[in-house]
Amino acid sequence: MTVTPTVDGDVLAVLAGHDGIFTTGRLHRLLARHSQEGIRKVLRRLTKQGVVESDRVGNAFAYRLNRDHLAAEYIIGLARMQKTLLETHRRSAGVLAGPAGLRRGLRLGGTWRDDGGQRP
Repeated sequence: MTVTPTVDGDVLAVLAGHDGIFTTGRLHRLLARHSQEGIRKVLRRLTKQGVVESDRVGNAFAYRLNRDHLAAEYIIGLARMQKTLLETHRRSAGVLAGPAGLRRGLRLGGTWRDDGGQRP
């Protein structure tokens, strides 16, 4: 489940999901479908906007989400959205017992499969 299908969204999701720091190379290993240069451009732009903080470490830069930024709590919430949704569905699985619950479960099929309804 993705709110934005851009490099920005993927980079922010990784940074929001961890308290640690990430180099461009480390992010590229996690987000291999995006080019390292594309990730670097996103990080530069997000740093200029203040959403991401950077520190020079040797010859590289280390990046982290600026958790003091006005939008940080919303970025973190969006990054956790799929996990929260799946946990909610799993907790309510007992409520889905019986034919009516089965129909409801089938309507939510994409979510139950953990693939957001996308098929290969």
